Amino acid sequence: MSLNKNAFSESTVQVGPDRTRPIADEKQPWNDFFVIDLPAPPSKPPIEALADCGLDAQGLTVSYDESAERYYIYISTRAGARKANLQCIWDATWPEFVQLEDKQLQEDYEELSNNRFEPIAIESAKESLKNSGLLERLPSRANFTSTAEFAIAIEHLCGFATNQILQVNGDEISMVPHHGSLSDSDFERIGCVFSALTASGEGKIGIIGNAPPAISDEK
Repeated sequence: MSLNKNAFSESTVQVGPDRTRPIADEKQPWNDFFVIDLPAPPSKPPIEALADCGLDAQGLTVSYDESAERYYIYISTRAGARKANLQCIWDATWPEFVQLEDKQLQEDYEELSNNRFEPIAIESAKESLKNSGLLERLPSRANFTSTAEFAIAIEHLCGFATNQILQVNGDEISMVPHHGSLSDSDFERIGCVFSALTASGEGKIGIIGNAPPAISDEK
């Protein structure tokens, strides 16, 4: 697992049990930060692939953002998305920003993403820590009386001072990367923190402030 340096442009990273939209509308957070083994990307453009899933193109709004190098896909109820074809929809769109008008289907879509990528991210994070000789020293949340103490232990594991990069609010841990020029050593330590938080399995990692713009099916 290696750190993607481009992920730290004016971003705050958050970890906690109450993160509600960690994957589908922010791409895969671990894909933004880490280089991991991912499934093969869809072989067809979104409209064509979604048509193969039985969706009505009249209910789809698809645009491409060249700067983000990904599609923004809005699937209205008119498109005909349903539980039965949701796996096909996910297979056709997983690398993109996806928003379904049906809230329950949106939650189900995100659950598919969680189930697919979270185990990969955790194993990749553990492998990264193992290669660095840090896995055996990885703090366990159960050994600390508070989330704040656990966060400090993560910082110390990765060479940061207390409260240097992690902030805690209740049971939620937020990561605030340095601003300005970062050295290779800084990136290595930040990557260590990401790996440690991911490997701990205590919460989902996501970017705050990097979500795609709102999409609607208004013409």
